[in-house]
Amino acid sequence: MNKPKPYQRCATRMNHARIQDAICDKNHSTPTSVQIWNSIRDHDTPRSIRGFLWKSIHSPFKISDFWENIPNYENCGKCSLCGASETMEHILLECDKSAASKTIWNAAQKLWCKREATWPHIILESVHLIWKIRCKCAIKYCDNPELYHTKREVYNRWLKSINNRLKMDKLLTDTMRYGKKATKIDKVLRTWSGILPNNWIRQSGVLVGPPGRNR
Repeated sequence: MNKPKPYQRCATRMNHARIQDAICDKNHSTPTSVQIWNSIRDHDTPRSIRGFLWKSIHSPFKISDFWENIPNYENCGKCSLCGASETMEHILLECDKSAASKTIWNAAQKLWCKREATWPHIILESVHLIWKIRCKCAIKYCDNPELYHTKREVYNRWLKSINNRLKMDKLLTDTMRYGKKATKIDKVLRTWSGILPNNWIRQSGVLVGPPGRNR
């Protein structure tokens, strides 16, 4: 007996289709539904980011259209910086007045350009940080631009997130702690090749820093 397909919200179906279209446009092949959901369950990705990706597909966030039909709260769906509809795409990619997204994507691009292969780690860390900064601005600072992070603060937070990711990848290679489940050292070295020396996994301290200060 075939199991009935699980119910999907309209927003979920729409986001799912958009993901398939974007990947097909880039790679000329369309991923299956199973491949998409399995990709966000990848245990090489931190749990907090996996949760963010899952929620992004299901669209439970209180942004943009969520506020349109709530009397006296319609403006909550507008970007506090430019007044455009605050969709997830706008927050992460489109707002020209967002110091957070500009600073983070500029830093990510400089790091990315040191490699030729695809590098999802840097994209995931950057996207998640932009979202966390946006949430802090909305909740703690009540969307007051005068209280928002400076470019230097944003950049320092991005560096911290990248170094935390490096430390986690390094920790996961510990066979004494994780046994057969430990990540292969060669895999981690290949992932971060191009920006760090070959022996970085044996080093301690900050591994990625401002230009000219990488170890």
